[in-house]
Amino acid sequence: MSDNLYKYIRRNKSGYVIVKDNEDYGSYSRLSDALYERDRLVKADWDWDALMELAETDNPYEKIHLPMFIHEYSYIYRKPQSYMICKDGECWGTTNGKQRAYKLAESIGGEVVEKNVVYIIKKKINGVSKYFGSFKTLEEAKKRKDELVEKGWIE
Repeated sequence: MSDNLYKYIRRNKSGYVIVKDNEDYGSYSRLSDALYERDRLVKADWDWDALMELAETDNPYEKIHLPMFIHEYSYIYRKPQSYMICKDGECWGTTNGKQRAYKLAESIGGEVVEKNVVYIIKKKINGVSKYFGSFKTLEEAKKRKDELVEKGWIE
């Protein structure tokens, strides 16, 4: 994986969008699908005709645990507090361990649903990561981040 795993990927209300030079290259409900298609577009040099000629391959992002997606809103990070295992419309229990949740889901052929998502504001100041709070909604986090930016990141 590259150092910039989420390059050209943006988050919106319904999922993930591939954007390059202000051009939208598609929306995907799953991050792994957006990453896979982004890689195919890069390989095709962002040319739709060349993309259609590329052979389909297995999506390598479906089998790995992806690091937390960093929103386009700088310094705001989305973090689920727990994960629920679901299969065929039924869901069972929750766990706070991402690795454990994905292993359980894989063992039964199910999927993981993120629960109790919070938005965290963090910023490196003088080489040290500083925590500025946790918020239930992205709107609350954006509002607080804007206040911090106005005050020069001084609480």
